Amino acid sequence: MKEIVKLYEREHGVQLQISLGSTGSLYSQIRNGAPFDAFFSADTSTVEKLSADKLTIDSSRFTYASGKIAFICPSCKRVENWKDVATSLKGKVAIANPKLAPYGRAAKQALVKNDLFNDVTSKLVYGNNIGSTYQYIRTGNSSSGFVAKSLLIADKVDTNTYQEISEGDYDPIEQECIILKRSKFKNEMKHFFIFLKSKKVKDMIKTFGYKVSENV
Repeated sequence: MKEIVKLYEREHGVQLQISLGSTGSLYSQIRNGAPFDAFFSADTSTVEKLSADKLTIDSSRFTYASGKIAFICPSCKRVENWKDVATSLKGKVAIANPKLAPYGRAAKQALVKNDLFNDVTSKLVYGNNIGSTYQYIRTGNSSSGFVAKSLLIADKVDTNTYQEISEGDYDPIEQECIILKRSKFKNEMKHFFIFLKSKKVKDMIKTFGYKVSENV
């Protein structure tokens, strides 16, 4: 998002402010009156809840990216079977809080799907969002964990130290955005959303490890 906003500001001379947080906590902030103009969610269900609350301009809603999760072990020379590593490696396994973060929910689904959740429950440490979860791993407070593949690509992490989780192991992480009714800059947001659907932005999103719909 930071790179997209930089490009937009450079081309259009409009300054945008980004507020980062877990999908769940941002939802709560919006419900409590936070003065955001648009909401970028890491799932679809949270956008649906805001729509049900009549806080959104539903015609603006679209899927801007589909995320992927990966298992990373920085101390491993090569991660070829994440299931073996997650269960046998000593130390904590970090995941984002499944109640707040869609990527955490996906990680739990992958563990449950592979009958591993009970085996690693005692080792799990939960981050409030996917960013803080990655920090646990980067700082060594957790020896391994599940994060968004996009974070690893952006951080230029050695590809030998992580393995992408099969997309069949978790529900699709379709990430939606929507303009909020209380926005005082609805026209500006509409222009930004049009920009997001451009080929150059879609290509940029793909370089960070996401999938994008060519039909949007």
